Amino acid sequence: MTLQIKRLQPRLSRSGFQYTFSGVLTLVVAMLCGVILTAVACNSGENRPLVFISDRDGNLDIYAVNVASGDEKNLTESLQDEFNPIVSPDGKVIAFQSGTEANSILETMHVVDRDHTSRQALTNSMGKDRDQRWSPNEKRLAFIRETADRTNLYVINSDGSDAMSLTSIPADEIGGWSPGGKAILFAVRDGKYQGIYQRNPDGVNEYQLTDIPGYSPRWSPDNKFIAFISSFQDDNPDIYIMSVDRINLNESFDRANLKRITTPEAEHSLSWSPDSTLLLFVSGKGDNAEIYTFDVESSVRNRLTHNDVRDNEPVWESNSERIAFVSMLDGDSEIFVMNSDGSNQIRLTNDTFNNTSPSW
Repeated sequence: MTLQIKRLQPRLSRSGFQYTFSGVLTLVVAMLCGVILTAVACNSGENRPLVFISDRDGNLDIYAVNVASGDEKNLTESLQDEFNPIVSPDGKVIAFQSGTEANSILETMHVVDRDHTSRQALTNSMGKDRDQRWSPNEKRLAFIRETADRTNLYVINSDGSDAMSLTSIPADEIGGWSPGGKAILFAVRDGKYQGIYQRNPDGVNEYQLTDIPGYSPRWSPDNKFIAFISSFQDDNPDIYIMSVDRINLNESFDRANLKRITTPEAEHSLSWSPDSTLLLFVSGKGDNAEIYTFDVESSVRNRLTHNDVRDNEPVWESNSERIAFVSMLDGDSEIFVMNSDGSNQIRLTNDTFNNTSPSW
């Protein structure tokens, strides 16, 4: 029997021209995935790979690593920079920026991608499209479009269709979607419109939840709380929590609904555990920055990292059991994972390059 292989158009990559094939070769590659790529990108459920960026090849590429085996795969392998990867809730697709920090578009790509054919550009802005956040059902993305004139909140379908602007006020940052996908949190850091806002992605309703300078709003997955960072009391970035059931959208902001949970240190990198029991954050400045959790029910603050270097960018695993983070342990940034209580810390990268922006 003679095998017929159809050659498609070549694509220029870092290693030169590459070809993709159909028919029998596709089947062979799929079978090889069980041997070669399963260790990195063919996992599902709670064993899905951790995604991060690295400059080890001369520019920023997106990698996936299997936490159990340590096996890595370069997902993008291009000559341009790709950065800020955000994994979809089901763990199958990443949304990321490509281009430069000053001028970037949004793209998506499957984590299980053997020949880069799933890579798709969603936007073509001449500005900076950033701060992308997946909807809970993975069908849409919210993002900030930053141009020389303004910054606005946008939503777009995950296939790149139906992009639309949602705000007329200068949205600075997206805090994410509500657990049911009915609203989007965004922040205006200062100025006339300062505060945290809630916006309907399919209608006209837009509500101002706070009137103080704040940023990084985060909805708890159980829809009970909204956490955010503000320095309105003492010019120091602190974490505040407000109860969702005490927010009256038709009345003015009630400061009695605020609970400050942090100390005079500067806090950032805020996120909820997927089970809504813990708030994860970084506290401190420079080389004194360490990773902490705060138990919402008991109000217990737990320090997870203890060293003389900066620990940063903590992110949750989807089952709340582990946390990935970045540490400057040997002068450059490396990726680590640990249990949610700080135990069993494991180093995943070990080189002289910068490995950052983990996403699970």
